[in-house]
Amino acid sequence: VLFFAQASLATKTPPPSLYTYTTAMRLAWTVACMILLPAVAHFDEAWVGETDALMSLLQVKALSVSMVEGGSDATAESNGPGLKKPVQPPLMILQRGCTGSSEIMRMAREMLPLFGVDLYPLSVKELVRASKNPWFQEGEDMGTAMQRGVNAAKRQRQSLLFDNFHLKDNDQYRTMNEFMVRAQTRSVIVHRNNSLDTLICDVRDCFEDPSGVQRGYTVDEEGNKIDLCFNRRSSTQATLAHLKSNRVVHHLQEAAAFPERQRALLEELGYEPAETVLVEDLYAFEYSKDNLEQSVDAWTKFFSSLGLVADSSKIREYLKKDVASRSPPGPHSKSISNLKTVMRILETDGKDFNWMLRRDEE
Repeated sequence: VLFFAQASLATKTPPPSLYTYTTAMRLAWTVACMILLPAVAHFDEAWVGETDALMSLLQVKALSVSMVEGGSDATAESNGPGLKKPVQPPLMILQRGCTGSSEIMRMAREMLPLFGVDLYPLSVKELVRASKNPWFQEGEDMGTAMQRGVNAAKRQRQSLLFDNFHLKDNDQYRTMNEFMVRAQTRSVIVHRNNSLDTLICDVRDCFEDPSGVQRGYTVDEEGNKIDLCFNRRSSTQATLAHLKSNRVVHHLQEAAAFPERQRALLEELGYEPAETVLVEDLYAFEYSKDNLEQSVDAWTKFFSSLGLVADSSKIREYLKKDVASRSPPGPHSKSISNLKTVMRILETDGKDFNWMLRRDEE
């Protein structure tokens, strides 16, 4: 049913509008589910979850295909004749890996509509990677792909939100930066203040150092090498980082320098100025109700850097549902296998970073 519907729409001349395309595909999906559901022997919540995930994927794909192939502007359909929303600029979150980037992206997507931002449906993580960008075509640079994405959002008078692990100025990304500057992109820099936590996460997830220098390796509780890498996040097996002792201070310095380097590069490339917001402040409310205002202030600064006037009362109300929902990070004895060596290094060569170590007595 699904393939037949998509094939029928794909052969129409002229191409169907975005509204027609998504409506038809949703109807086809409903019919397919009606045929399929009676045949499912064990219809439980887990299966429903998989169905919802497939439904979301289908809708995103439908939007992507419609926009890439030049779908029509749906502004009139959503706002009525003669009523047009102002064109909204792209929004960029500069955040490296191991900063809780997926969760920050999710929360930003949920809160932005509270402040009048109409987000384009394909505002998803890692759009600046060729493998994740639906507009990227082999042989082209990322600038061409992102220009297609931003223009697709503009046709709907919506804003494209995306995150960027590292602002780069090379041949692959130069045209992207030039276009994003012209598009008046607004940015915010998100930084994990505890660089030791960042380093541990990098090692446990097997994220490579840009210079190619090994940061360390992962072991289990008995000290045996393992290579779960990113899969450790969904595993019950304890994964500890064995940090390469002669490079600990260097890697901490590199991680700590991230926000200043990104700010300087933003200025050099001609972007609007951006604020730096700390991950620890954004998430503080999850550890204690006493930290709620700390997080409200951080998220207000986050949205202000994106050029928005954020209502702190709406942010507070949004965060309240998850106040004190998690335990604070535990001691590093649970995540560093060669802890004594690391402690000695931080007490001598890395005194500027010694405060980052969480000891058992804390």
